[in-house]
Amino acid sequence: MVSALRGQGPIQSSIRKVIEGIEWSLRQFSAWKVVHTRRGCNRAAHILAKNAKDLDDCIVWVEDTPLVIKDQIQCDVINLNSVLD
Repeated sequence: MVSALRGQGPIQSSIRKVIEGIEWSLRQFSAWKVVHTRRGCNRAAHILAKNAKDLDDCIVWVEDTPLVIKDQIQCDVINLNSVLD
């Protein structure tokens, strides 16, 4: 994903529509940067991606935290607060 968004090499057909959607959304910003983050630094995204592999339907959450990552988000907030104190 990061390589595709950076324009580095061909885009796999399986993610082409996702990349196009992200690029469309990024046009709203005057500047943006895409960087690779290790799995451990973004556990909530990793958990969601892992969970999505087993889904057959499209699921959209609006104003709710998905239950599958609720505990991870709470841990992230607690850890962030301890860093900021």
